[in-house]
Amino acid sequence: MHQVHESIGDLQSLVCLNLGDGHSLKKIPDSICRLSSLEKLVLRGCWSLGELPKEIGRLTSLKLLQLGRGYMQRLPESVGRLTNLQEMEVIFCTDLKTIPDISKLQALRRLRLSGCFQLMDVPGLSKLRCLESLLLNGCEALRHMSDMMKFSSFGGGLELGSAITTENSGATQDFVGLQSSTSPSLGARILLRLGASHPVAVVVIWTNFEDFWVSP
Repeated sequence: MHQVHESIGDLQSLVCLNLGDGHSLKKIPDSICRLSSLEKLVLRGCWSLGELPKEIGRLTSLKLLQLGRGYMQRLPESVGRLTNLQEMEVIFCTDLKTIPDISKLQALRRLRLSGCFQLMDVPGLSKLRCLESLLLNGCEALRHMSDMMKFSSFGGGLELGSAITTENSGATQDFVGLQSSTSPSLGARILLRLGASHPVAVVVIWTNFEDFWVSP
């Protein structure tokens, strides 16, 4: 499949749109932003996809957004207006360098940003009050991690994998600072796990975590 016809925007009752594994799909028509009933948008495996429609934030009913293996460098700012979004997955978008401020995504429960090797920041992450699961494994360029981890409550799972390494000196310094800046009531402590080839400087653990993983 090389393209999606503009007329797709006329399907006002459409709830789920799965364009996954559309390897030749290079562009999503702007008319998709008129799908006011759409709850699930799946774009995993769309290797040729370079961008999303700028007004994708008009999909006010959207609950699930899955992107994977495209070559886009950024997500539209309007993604930050998807206020009903509950799950966002962006995996192996290896050219992705930035995402918009997600602080208004207060319904978001699961966020996976795996294998986005050039991603440097996740603005607004610390303001997500309903987040239950956060995966950042393979995001080796991330900085300012101390700000990302200032959650007032977090009861799910956190997986960082190779996101934080001792080679990433800025991130390591941020984590060391967490030990003194985080509230003692959260039971924060710093751990260091030896990986297969180098130490992985890991994280802050909160006492109300249900699951915690560290991948070497």
